[in-house]
Amino acid sequence: LIISGNRLNGTIPTELGSIKMLKTIRLHNNELTGTIPTELENMSDLGDFFLHNNMLTGSIPTTFGTFTNTWGLDVSNNALTGTIPTELSLLTSSLASHLALENNMLNGTIPTVLGRLREVKDLRLANNQFVGTIPSQLGFLTKLSNKLTLSQNQLTGKIPSELGELTELKSLELEFNAGLTGTFPPHLGNMTALLDFIAYGNNITGSVPAAMCANLGNQLSRLEVDCDVSCSCCAEFCF
Repeated sequence: LIISGNRLNGTIPTELGSIKMLKTIRLHNNELTGTIPTELENMSDLGDFFLHNNMLTGSIPTTFGTFTNTWGLDVSNNALTGTIPTELSLLTSSLASHLALENNMLNGTIPTVLGRLREVKDLRLANNQFVGTIPSQLGFLTKLSNKLTLSQNQLTGKIPSELGELTELKSLELEFNAGLTGTFPPHLGNMTALLDFIAYGNNITGSVPAAMCANLGNQLSRLEVDCDVSCSCCAEFCF
């Protein structure tokens, strides 16, 4: 079912849940309102579910955990509230493309169980109202090869050194989390596939790992940190 980009309004019909063999739902780039129906839980063959760029409200249904064949889930750019359901961790073997929850009004902490999504390549959680620390378990997501976005939240504490295990990641975005403190872990220098590292608007001190500077211009093309962070290679990019 692909009806994207058609300025559709109204709500998502609950009757869609009766089409159990449906493999694709792409309703993104419309003007849909209301909540995401829990009746969709019976769609066990659903491969991709795209609802981004609408005006949906309410919470993310816990029944998303029943989409055991879903490889891509995108509900970004809506007005969703509530917490990230831990049931999403049940998509351990299927969610191989992306999980995009950014640009909503989600709150609470980032569940540590997201570290079970070992096949996911793109995780986007930016521009919400998440609190607490960055889970070290995100370092288990070693197949992340596109983006990890945690920017513009209310995250606190130190950057976990385990993120340095994400050696295939191309973009790490941590900016505008005023509660992030401590220093940049040297282990981040192991992220040799990085193209973008953005971490300004925080309260991080110390210096950028030397290995990251060594990679600037070779692979890393965008390195942006606060001006009071010691960085021999990113003075032109500090904020």
